[in-house]
Amino acid sequence: MQRRFTSLSCIGFLTLLIPTATVVASDLLIDFGNTVGIDDSPAQAGYQTFNAVDKVLSGPTGVARTEQFASDIGIGGVVDLTVSIPPGADRPISVVPDNRRAVNRSTVSSGNLPDLAQDWIGIDTRDGDGARVMSFTLSDLAAGTYTMTSYHQDTGNLNGTFDVLVNGVAWDSGMMVDGDPGAGNDPASVQYMFDANGVDDVKLSYATTSGIFFLVNGFELASGGNMLNVDFQATGGMTEAGFMSYDAVDGVDGAPDGVTRTESYASALGNAGMVDLTVEIEPFALGGPAVDSNARAIDRTGNTYSGELADLAIDWIGADARSGGLNESLMVTLGNLEAGVYEITSYHHDPQDLMGDLNVLVNGVETAMFSMGNGDPGVAAPPASISFLVTSDGTSPIDIEYALAEFSLGPPLEAFPLINGIEVTRIPEPATLWLAGLGAIGLMVLRLRR
Repeated sequence: MQRRFTSLSCIGFLTLLIPTATVVASDLLIDFGNTVGIDDSPAQAGYQTFNAVDKVLSGPTGVARTEQFASDIGIGGVVDLTVSIPPGADRPISVVPDNRRAVNRSTVSSGNLPDLAQDWIGIDTRDGDGARVMSFTLSDLAAGTYTMTSYHQDTGNLNGTFDVLVNGVAWDSGMMVDGDPGAGNDPASVQYMFDANGVDDVKLSYATTSGIFFLVNGFELASGGNMLNVDFQATGGMTEAGFMSYDAVDGVDGAPDGVTRTESYASALGNAGMVDLTVEIEPFALGGPAVDSNARAIDRTGNTYSGELADLAIDWIGADARSGGLNESLMVTLGNLEAGVYEITSYHHDPQDLMGDLNVLVNGVETAMFSMGNGDPGVAAPPASISFLVTSDGTSPIDIEYALAEFSLGPPLEAFPLINGIEVTRIPEPATLWLAGLGAIGLMVLRLRR
């Protein structure tokens, strides 16, 4: 039955649409691989595959082609993905087929996302033709804001740097391909945000700037504005899919390997495309210096936790406040955030036996109190979480302190401020939501008239 929308029904629809104008039901996860030896390199669990033939210029099995993937973020439930090496001023239009690479390494990664990291597609510029750009064109995306996280690792020894462009406009530069023989660490990743209007294609380009290879193992395309997701873990721990890692050494408080240090993450939320994240243990309330050995980075992989966000929950960083008069807290500082309002969601879970009540202070002001509540070996419940809003002026850092709510009550096992991960989400301005709603209605009217 064909439905007709009157102006009044459109107004009612817009009212419902505004709060969720950029929210779409699911994500699109793609694993790039090689058709040769595919049985030896299975697709990463939960990902759809785009497999290519090495050194093939175009055609149904080559690198340069379009494939269609099922996803709720697509109009009609599908998204078209075209991978190509477009012509450019820096090289001949006729691109040498040998530049197109689809490689399956025999070296199996021992880091996070091992099946994703083992194979990749990319470009090889050693023949001197100068082909340095690979583009992903996304068609039929529903209108909204999207976060792209792409992974770049070679388990042999290839590396290099590259720039990212969105619809031809530079987003950030100097991103690094991780060339790690044996691949004992997680794939390098870059994360950025873009908007789709529901009509025009979105073109994402990766341009090599040093080295002779650009390569990509896969990507995660998520709806919404989650632009900085960080998994806190002991060095070598498991990283939750869609998160970037902050690795720390247990019992070490200081640069370059300990809990107290700053790491920078590529993110569209940051000034100049970077957000700084500093973690440190702090003296709190009862006084006394923070003790280096109290900085904890714990991996609980020996436990049986298998619930929601399992890779996030299995390890954490924190402060052991049992010594020194229960005086330590955990400080997470976000620097270089663009001006705006953000929702912070942090996760706090120990799959062994630690629990406790924590106070949350933002820039020294008490904001919330919550109970970890998940100190249960093998517990299948999701990690405890707390969400709150912060406002950035675009210049000043934001200090988020997690401190014990009660210092002298309860057993010693309650004396651990710990954190598994954090999500930083930009809150759209009301005007942005209004425009997004109007755009969605305009698209609906356009499609009804076809």
